[in-house]
Amino acid sequence: MNSPSSGSSTNSDLKERWDSYLANNPRARIRDVAKVLGVTELELLETDLGSGVTRLSCDFEPFLHGLKSLGRVMALTRNDACVIETYGNFDGIKIFDHAAQVVSPGVDLRIFPTHWAHAYAVVRDGGGRVIHSIQIFDSDGSATHKVYIPKGGDRASWEKFLDSRKHDDQETRTVVSNHEQVSAKEKPDGDIDEKALLADWAELKDTHDFHFLLRKHQVTRTQALRLAEGQFTRRVTS
Repeated sequence: MNSPSSGSSTNSDLKERWDSYLANNPRARIRDVAKVLGVTELELLETDLGSGVTRLSCDFEPFLHGLKSLGRVMALTRNDACVIETYGNFDGIKIFDHAAQVVSPGVDLRIFPTHWAHAYAVVRDGGGRVIHSIQIFDSDGSATHKVYIPKGGDRASWEKFLDSRKHDDQETRTVVSNHEQVSAKEKPDGDIDEKALLADWAELKDTHDFHFLLRKHQVTRTQALRLAEGQFTRRVTS
């Protein structure tokens, strides 16, 4: 994280640019505005720290279990190609060595804790109504998951959760990781036994065994999807 003084000028400038853009594009999503301004969504969100945005402590295990107390919520995951919105409870939580899952009638998630690096409570004006959300970000500043309180949701439990998770530091700006540095953890494609990888993939009997396939061949999920293109995967345009 940067000190408040070192990032204050830049933060103020970014806030002015965001406000200016929204004045001409009032319906623009923060994800899209961040791309236009050449910053991450997390960096843009933090321009409102202390004014509708509250940093939360993101200690993964208690954080995830705490979401269960919120009752019925809307869970949202988005990327450049699609958006998934589901309504339900954070029930059926199980945490493993390198992953976790939430399995309930409405919310069914497979989570990799290393990608839940930062969390914030966000209050926004949503065109005549106040929208409350909890937003989780990866270390590179991209949004990983968002949880919204729906109409008729349990506000008391929501506020209790936020009070228990509020971070002591509400001023320091986060220094996001360089995405290329994060991606550099992949082994070169040439070092992967692609034939063996695809042969083992063909023998999979349960989708939950895919993670063990990745570990066995020491490949990342996206790398495996790329190497299997044409046989088990198909590239789509966003």
